[in-house]
Parts: sequence; structure tokens; C-alpha cells
Amino acid sequence: MITAATDTTRPVTRSATEPNYVIVHTIQWFGGEPTIRFDLMQYGDQLADTLATRYGVARVRRTVVTNGARLTDEALDHFVAYEYGVGISIDGPPGINSAHRLLLGGQPADDRIRRNVARFVEAEGLHVGCNLTPTAANIGRLAETVRWIIDDLGLTFIYVNTPIPTAGQWQVNGNELARELYEARLAALGRGGMLFSVLDRAFQALDTRRPMLFDHIQGDRSLNAALLPGNRVSLCDINFTEPSFLHTLDELRADPGRLAGVAKKVAPIPECGDCPALAICGGPSRNEQALIGGTTPDPEMCAFYTSTVEIAVWDNMGVQ
Repeated sequence: MITAATDTTRPVTRSATEPNYVIVHTIQWFGGEPTIRFDLMQYGDQLADTLATRYGVARVRRTVVTNGARLTDEALDHFVAYEYGVGISIDGPPGINSAHRLLLGGQPADDRIRRNVARFVEAEGLHVGCNLTPTAANIGRLAETVRWIIDDLGLTFIYVNTPIPTAGQWQVNGNELARELYEARLAALGRGGMLFSVLDRAFQALDTRRPMLFDHIQGDRSLNAALLPGNRVSLCDINFTEPSFLHTLDELRADPGRLAGVAKKVAPIPECGDCPALAICGGPSRNEQALIGGTTPDPEMCAFYTSTVEIAVWDNMGVQ
């Protein structure tokens, strides 16, 4: 899967007839496992450069999210040449990670992953971090997992994904997740690492007095979009089926205002108006409502954001 984002936020000095910003596109390759079709990645990167030249894009940034089990010399050279950002998907220490990271023969891929992570880290010009997804298997061990990622793998930047509802609901305890993300953050800081999660986005929302209004948006305010077959785009890069998110490229070119289609209404549900976490989450997003399949907020999602507010109140290290 490939997603793309556009950042037009950096001002520059141009002539009176030119737009006063730099256009930067970001391409992200992710799974399944994108390195299985490395040939498509090569083609896509070459095409991106061609299109960037044609349409005046100043820079194309590239990232790949990989499980690290597959890395050829050719792929590593390609990632270095294009100055890739690399995110290694890790579920936890060996034993947790090996439950889903297996070689074709069925053997655990942990040793190969460790060797390939070392190759990524040692390569010059790459920006290497870790993508960690909270699951039922690692909740209760997130801080331990962070220590292992930093101490054993040498990855000092860790991005923790937000749990995506499956079967219509969150599969983790919201209160426990908020507490664990806080403990994992302290574990990372104590080892000279950085951990970024929705906890930090919540702190940012409190700082700016602006709730999180988009289904998926990067820290630099760029918007993710998923490129789909048939010349279509999903404005929510984690939902490819909701019709209101889907447009053709021609539709978006004709009406750029459609990009606001992932914005959500603050407090879309009446009970959200009395919630102390409203300033953070703004209420369920359109994507969350579509996944949950109703107008009632997921109780674990609400518990998570409420606990996050409590953490920010008694330890304001993330709040300015």
C-alpha cells in the first residue's frame, strides 16, 4: 500500500506571480510487507521524481514501514540513495514479535530482523525508527518493549500507533493504554530516546486549544491520502471503503475543497458536550463512527482520552 501527503506550509520568497510556498510531497510504503514487491517501489520512486519535475514539486520525501525480515543489498542501496525514512514494525520483544513475524518456513524471524535492523541503523543517510502497535499481546509490557527496542535494537525514535477498532470496537483497555503510554514515554526519555504517540497529540491539542479535527494528519499538518486502484483516492488512509472519503483525482483537482472531507464536527454526539476530554479528541471522528457503526462513542476510546486529560493535569511535562 502507498499513501501520499502534501505539505505546503513552508514559506519561501518567490516572484509576484508564483505561490509563496514550497510544495513537498511525502510517499509512504506500507503493508502487507512492501519489500516483497521492491520492484514496484523502484518504479514508484522513479515515477515520483518524474512527476515532481513536471509539476514543480520541490521535494519528495519517502518512508517505508517494514517488518525488517527482508532486506537485500539492492534495496538498502536504494533506500540510502533516496534518503528514506524507515519504520520497523515491532510488536514486542522476542516471544511477542515472533508470534506474527515468521519466515516462509514457519521459523521465527527475530534473528534476521535484528541483523537487518543493525544494517539499517549503520547505513549512512537513513532515518530509522520503530513503529509499535498496542495489541492485546503487548498491553502490560509497553515500557518493557520500549526498553528492549532502544537497548537491544538501537532504535531511539519510537512511534506508537493508535489502536484501530476491529470488529467495531477498540480491543484494548483505554485506561490501561493511557497509563502505559505515559510509562513508556518515561522509559524512552530515560534512555535518551523519543516516543511519540497519541498522548503527545493530546498534549498538543491542550497547548493549542484545538482538538484533533482530522481522521489522520501528520505532525507537520500535512494530510495523508491513500492512492487506490482505478485512479481513486481515499482521503482517510486507514479507510478505503467509506464512500464519502473516496474521490477520483479529477474530482479533487476540480474541487480541492473536498480535501476537508476528513474534518470532523466537534462534539458530533450530544454526550460529548459534557466530556472533559472534548478539548483533546473533539468527539468520534467520521472514520471512528463508520468503524463502530453507530452514534455511541466507543467506551474504551472515551476512557483513553479521559485518562489522558488526568495525566496531563497531574504531570504537565507535555503541556506548555
